[in-house]
Amino acid sequence: MRSLSLMGIHRQTWYRGNMTTLVKLTRDCFGAGVIAADPALALKNALADCPEALQVKGKLHVIAAGKAAMAMMEQALELCQPDSAMAVTNYENLRELDNCIVLGSSHPTPDIQGVKAAQAIIAKISAAEADDTVLLLLSGGASALLPAPVPEISFDSKIKVNDILVGSGLPIGKMNVVRKSLSQLKGGGFARLAAPANLYAFILSDVPDDNLADVASGPTVAAPDCMFEAVDILNGAGLWDKLPADVQNYLSSPEKRAVAPSHNILIAGNTVSVEAMAKPVPSDFNTVFSDAPMTGDVNDAAREIVDAMLNAPTDQKTVFLWGGETTVQLNGKGMGGRNQELALRVAHLMKGQMADRDWAFLSGGTDGIDGPTDAAGAVVNGTTLTQISEAGFDVDAELAQNNSYPVLERIDALIKIGATGTNVADLQVAIVG
Repeated sequence: MRSLSLMGIHRQTWYRGNMTTLVKLTRDCFGAGVIAADPALALKNALADCPEALQVKGKLHVIAAGKAAMAMMEQALELCQPDSAMAVTNYENLRELDNCIVLGSSHPTPDIQGVKAAQAIIAKISAAEADDTVLLLLSGGASALLPAPVPEISFDSKIKVNDILVGSGLPIGKMNVVRKSLSQLKGGGFARLAAPANLYAFILSDVPDDNLADVASGPTVAAPDCMFEAVDILNGAGLWDKLPADVQNYLSSPEKRAVAPSHNILIAGNTVSVEAMAKPVPSDFNTVFSDAPMTGDVNDAAREIVDAMLNAPTDQKTVFLWGGETTVQLNGKGMGGRNQELALRVAHLMKGQMADRDWAFLSGGTDGIDGPTDAAGAVVNGTTLTQISEAGFDVDAELAQNNSYPVLERIDALIKIGATGTNVADLQVAIVG
């Protein structure tokens, strides 16, 4: 059984660059938050609290999907002996498991292997009978890992819609509504296909408010009106005319979808990890937890973070902790991710501020992967802009191209921890000394 203790993170990778005390503390906090998202321990505790899930009359089928699928499936196989077991995860987390079919798929951009994996799962659960039990071990990322477009639209069209959504700046909840409307599995589709079998879904949440309907687009949570809602969202965001013709045709005749029963159990999420980030904070620091998740446009998020830092008490060192998932409006063709861009924007807004106080800010993804890069995120402080300037970069120009990765890599500000095997969205830490 693999331990999540620092997720295999090596110290020489975790602490790199010219480390100040505050920068080191931000990384300690982030590490504590990642460790708190241990999927194996969370599942073990949840199954102990729900023994009826393993009291099976017929056959037991275990399906794991998402970035934490391997750890969750490994734990399940230690606790039960299913008649069938299948796990689907991203290539970075892929490894062999005894007595389990393991399939790899792409994240964040779906690929044809993901289509094949989704078809395999659909075939398995569709054959389940009334006395059978299906356990779904679900974690973030499964939405992209299991592309199963409705028969009326092509896989290429589904990919194009996903690209449109990712670059639109829409909140993740609205993007997921559109995804549900075009999928056989999302929006309660998994539950419909598994019926009449008994279905238990153990869910590791990667969404800011732990709304189970949004985790992996809610394969076991009914969304009967998602087609109607998707049409309103796409029209409201001015995206309808950008859609492929087959998608427009399909959504032009929306209809209600059937609802199937399921037992949905939340086992861990973003809130737990945010609370865990406070553990490494020294006792002489004031710790402030955000009242709301960090969501919405990355520009607005950066301003909110800077405002909190600028209004920190002058007589006490303060740590601000957030969790959530921001969005980026893609205007350029640069390389980066939402956490890297958020960190760079915070550094840019802090220009000329707090010259008399030390500060540091970190934003990172608990899955270890920020956008199409090998970094989880980045950490910045009061010296960041000087280092960037000395390296020959113009911050305004790079941000206009969404090109945060090369800039932050040059000054050794990226957090590179590798794929963690879990995912409970993003974590942010700001410290004012």
